[in-house]
Amino acid sequence: ETITRKLFGALLHGYLAKVLSPLSVRHTGVTELEKTLNSTTVLNACLNEMISDTLYLYKLPQNYNHGFLVSIIAECLVESVRNFYQEFLLPKLRSSSFELIPEQDRMTTQESRHKLLTTFVLDDIEYKLMIRGIADLRIESLHQIIIVDFKTGASYDNQLDFYEWFYYLLDEDFDGRELDSHFWLILDQEAKGKTDAKRRDKWKEA
Repeated sequence: ETITRKLFGALLHGYLAKVLSPLSVRHTGVTELEKTLNSTTVLNACLNEMISDTLYLYKLPQNYNHGFLVSIIAECLVESVRNFYQEFLLPKLRSSSFELIPEQDRMTTQESRHKLLTTFVLDDIEYKLMIRGIADLRIESLHQIIIVDFKTGASYDNQLDFYEWFYYLLDEDFDGRELDSHFWLILDQEAKGKTDAKRRDKWKEA
């Protein structure tokens, strides 16, 4: 019970960053990810290295919670990443080259800058609504852009709308590629949510 959702979320994002960061280059095909994302051995080794780090010895005292994490939750994380590769990435990227852009330890220059979403007037005063944020994973190919947010709990579609506006739709030079945004539910090991242009516009209007 003392492994809180916040700690679990931090562990998840730390693990995904460790796994995905070395893959953040342009790939000619999705099978180039096979040796990492479809290997239980590699994924387990990566997770064990991370949770054995001194930092996690402080976060996760050596009691039953640590044992539970290593024996139960770790297995779930590894299996979920493998399923993400097999069930999500393979079908979507089978025949295209792409660039993998995972979340970094620090915001990029693009992410740290606020962008103007809209302006509005209230009591004769004009306000500017500025936004900024950071997505867990973006995948850019010639014809489409995929945004993925990894979740251990509740998910709300307007978070995907937010990322689409922030990263792409507010840029004047955006080339109009198809946006395809999803949540990947780590514990359920399935994708949820889907880009909807009409819903996205309604969200901004609201």
